Amino acid sequence: MSIQSNVTTGHVGNAAITLPLQRLGFEVWPVDTVRFSNHPAHGSCTGQITSACEITALIDGIEQRALLQSCTAVLSGYLGSAKNGRIISEIVNRVKTKNKRALFLCDPVMGDNGKPYVENDILTFFKEKMAASADILTPNNYEASVLIGEPVNTKQKAIKALPALCAKGVKVAIITGIDTNRSIQTVARDEIGTWSVSTPKISVASSGAGDLFSALFLAKYLDGNSTPYALSYAISAVYGVLGVAQELSAPDLPIVAAQELILSPQKHFPAVSIT
Repeated sequence: MSIQSNVTTGHVGNAAITLPLQRLGFEVWPVDTVRFSNHPAHGSCTGQITSACEITALIDGIEQRALLQSCTAVLSGYLGSAKNGRIISEIVNRVKTKNKRALFLCDPVMGDNGKPYVENDILTFFKEKMAASADILTPNNYEASVLIGEPVNTKQKAIKALPALCAKGVKVAIITGIDTNRSIQTVARDEIGTWSVSTPKISVASSGAGDLFSALFLAKYLDGNSTPYALSYAISAVYGVLGVAQELSAPDLPIVAAQELILSPQKHFPAVSIT
C-alpha cells in the first residue's frame, strides 16, 4: 500500500513508484494524499489535497474485502496535511493488526536543499510522532536534520546521525542526498552494520527520485535481500533513470523510458561497509 502524492503528468509519488513496483512483481495499492496536475516545481499546478476522511474511506473499503491481511508493507511519502499523517499512522496500525509481519517504510517528505516545503505542523508531526513508528526510515539529509535537531550536511555527520534515527525504534535508517559537489552519498544502518554508496552527481530535474528510491529499496528488502544489497540496487536503478533524464533533457523522471534500467541497472554502485 503506497500512501503519498500523485500527479496526472510527470512522475512523482505514486506516479513514480507504481509501474516500477509492478514490473518487479508487486501488486500496488496507491492511495493518493494529494492529486495535482503536475509537480509544483514546474511553477504552477492545479488539484487538491485529499481529505483524511476520503483516505480512511478507501482503507475501509479494502478492509471490508478482507484484504488488509495480505498487505506486506505500507509505504508513505508526501502527506499533504498533518491530519493525513495521523490517519496514515492509524492505517499502519490497522494493517499490522491484520498482518504482524507487515513493514512500514516512512519517507518523511518535508523539504530539501536546506529548507522545508511543507507546513510547520507537518514538520512537528514527523519529528514527534510518525518517524518513530517506522520500520524503515528514508529521509534526505535535510529531513534527517529536522528529525534529530542537528545539521546533517556532510557524510560524516550523516553517519553519526544514523544511530539517533535507529534509537527511535527504526530497524533500517537511510539518509540520502548528501551532496559533496562531485558526488552524491547515501548512508544506511541496520542492526548488522553501516554502509555507504557513492555515485557521480547528475545535474537534472530529480523530483520523484527519492520516492522511487524508497519504493525500490522496499521491494528488494521485502524479497528477503540484505540492507546493503537493497541499498546498492535502489541507488543504481535511480542513477540509471537520472542518466536517461539527462540524455532526453526530460523535465520529469522518465519512468516509462527507463523502466528496463530499473529492472536491470547497467551501472552498479556497491554498498561499502563502514566500520
